[in-house]
Amino acid sequence: MAAWLICIAALFLLQLFSRSIHRFWGYRFPWRISSAALLAWALGATFPMSGGFGLADDLLVALAITRVLLWFGLELLPRWRLLPHSPKILRDLLFVLISGLLVVVTLQQRAKVDLLGIVTTSAVLTAIIGLAAQEPLKDLLGGLSLQLEQVLREGDWIEVGGLIGQVQSISWRDTQLRCVDGSKLVMPNARVTASDLRNFSGYGPHANRIFVGLDYSLPPGQAKELLLLLAHQHPLVLSDPAPIV
Repeated sequence: MAAWLICIAALFLLQLFSRSIHRFWGYRFPWRISSAALLAWALGATFPMSGGFGLADDLLVALAITRVLLWFGLELLPRWRLLPHSPKILRDLLFVLISGLLVVVTLQQRAKVDLLGIVTTSAVLTAIIGLAAQEPLKDLLGGLSLQLEQVLREGDWIEVGGLIGQVQSISWRDTQLRCVDGSKLVMPNARVTASDLRNFSGYGPHANRIFVGLDYSLPPGQAKELLLLLAHQHPLVLSDPAPIV
């Protein structure tokens, strides 16, 4: 009973801390995995004879500590300009790698399960994992190259594969665009890096070529003067660089 009272109080304080950080500074604290670790700890304390709850408790606590440390070091400190900013996909990759290592170590120590030995001694399993990981690995490397080289960022307007849209998110697997017609396009990172990419937002003002059909009886000089007058009067057309007809 005491464990559950401590758990409920800790969950309340965790929610209060998370909401306060989000309200005053706009930062999102990873409270979900921390809450799951607290619940697993309470279950383990309630049923001490059950080895499953103890194993889950160790795993979730290790994952929660890893997630909070990565949040503090790679998300919070860069926003305070104490460390350089790191791409989201790199933070996710570090969390997956460290979490996988912690899971392997915990299973070896608590459950006496040698996952590395099982995988390395099974040639068929290794071949299956290698074949299944080809495309996700291409997408992962493509997403890393897009963010580390800063080819595009969230919010940029780009053209890729003949399609124009605004970048909504870049994950380890795909890049999501909101197209000019309002639809959502999900494109694998490997396809984005393999296609010709034009970024309209990351390199200052850019031109947009527009074709206007006029009557052939209209003199060319008068047509150019009319189109330039319309361009200069449009609020979204820049005066520097000046429009060209």
